[in-house]
Amino acid sequence: MFHIDAFIENDNNTECMALCGRLLAALEMLKVTLNAPRFVRTESGLVMMSGEAVSGIH
Repeated sequence: MFHIDAFIENDNNTECMALCGRLLAALEMLKVTLNAPRFVRTESGLVMMSGEAVSGIH
């Protein structure tokens, strides 16, 4: 397992760029997941919710 602190304090540009690439890939996957439609079970069945942010909800 890699330790992030060791990469951050490392002077090796190749390793730092590799870490940035992995972080970017993970964030892109998370962005797709968070924008995917969601379903909620109700008494009448499944209801699809949009992946849009709603103002005022934290």
